[in-house]
Amino acid sequence: MAAARGDLDEARAELDAARAFGAANLLDHAQQMRLEAGIAARSGDLDNAQNLLWRHLDLLKGQPNERSQRATALRLFALWMIAANAPARACAPLRESRTLYAEVGGRPGGEAVSALLLESGCPAEG
Repeated sequence: MAAARGDLDEARAELDAARAFGAANLLDHAQQMRLEAGIAARSGDLDNAQNLLWRHLDLLKGQPNERSQRATALRLFALWMIAANAPARACAPLRESRTLYAEVGGRPGGEAVSALLLESGCPAEG
């Protein structure tokens, strides 16, 4: 919640406290990594955010709902890039997210991604 409010220092402190407390009971490692990626993106460290999110995606491999979670995480990453005025970094993740939503029957997610593709000015696929 602190990250959503824009208080990145508090968000980092809360995440560190959760880890020290044993956040595995509250958040699994993949969720912690995604939160850390969000904090990095909001602080402007886009390369670190991308690295952390890609590591988060690697942790999803083999899970029963991997494609759905991957689609959502990629859409979230794209939103971070758009918010950071780096919409070109959102294009490939948005396209993959749209494909994954179509595969899992996630029509609302797919429609949201299609709208983001237009909004971000991604070039049309050839």
